[in-house]
Amino acid sequence: MLWPASNRWGDGEIDFNEFDNEADRTTMRAALLQACGIDTGCPQGVGTRTLDPTAWHVGTVVWAPDIVRAYVDGHLVAQSTDRVPSTPMRLLLQTEASDYGPTAAPDAKVNIDVDWVVVYSRP
Repeated sequence: MLWPASNRWGDGEIDFNEFDNEADRTTMRAALLQACGIDTGCPQGVGTRTLDPTAWHVGTVVWAPDIVRAYVDGHLVAQSTDRVPSTPMRLLLQTEASDYGPTAAPDAKVNIDVDWVVVYSRP
């Protein structure tokens, strides 16, 4: 995910290559949260794509001043031109054993393999 350096949710959030919370986790989603200034949550554009969670995948975000696009394996999953974040952001690699509910089961675990990460900045 790309998270605002300000730590303010209202400055926008760009989530990509998030897997659903189903047992087989075969649906990947991208959630592009607008920079609306409200720290309790902003509107978002969401897209999904079905894929094999045991295979390698390439997640890509193209974030420009007037548009943000999220891709997986070269396929466009979501895009937004509404209130595109404009403040500095940082890349976070996040894992969770449970996205929903107060806590994960006591023996829950998440395994994730990351081969490489690269970030380019606009001059």
